[in-house]
Amino acid sequence: MGGHWTGSQLQRMARRLRLDHPPASLRSEVARARILALWKQHPELTGKQVIASLGFKDQHLLGIYRARQLLKECRQAAAKRSPTHKKVGWWLDTRTAERIRISAICKRHPEYTAKQVLKILGPEHSARLRWVNQVMNESWRALGRHSPRQCNGWTPERRKRQSELIRQFRPWERATGPRTPEGKARAAKNGSRGATTR
Repeated sequence: MGGHWTGSQLQRMARRLRLDHPPASLRSEVARARILALWKQHPELTGKQVIASLGFKDQHLLGIYRARQLLKECRQAAAKRSPTHKKVGWWLDTRTAERIRISAICKRHPEYTAKQVLKILGPEHSARLRWVNQVMNESWRALGRHSPRQCNGWTPERRKRQSELIRQFRPWERATGPRTPEGKARAAKNGSRGATTR
């Protein structure tokens, strides 16, 4: 009756027979380097997408839990390098890199609108205008500028200039004198408040 092969005996015999058994899992250094390279190209990927992108036929080489942990390391390293990220305290998620990039653009060009920032991000980013504006406002406050930016650049100063331009083309809006009887009758017919007829 023979025994069974276990542990180091099996490994030594496999080497003698030149049997290369596939590794049980990917080494940490190799997995970290591959995920870091992939994250630099596509920082929006999730754990499942990373495993699919690396093209592992056997998913035991890199499990979903390890992929997510290594992605989290990449995001944490990027967040530590960004002073705005530290001040605001954003979550670590698939949009971490986008937030950091938007805050960097905000710092270099504080006069840019959300549309201009979205154009710089490029068509490969799926960010929406309202979300970009929200991130810009949070970055704005973290940079020490307390007045929030308006969506599409509609600051109070720009609104005031726009209303002045409108008054130039609509002279009836800048009329301050008493209304004529025709105007009062028209206002009463439209049901506006405060319109009285003599």
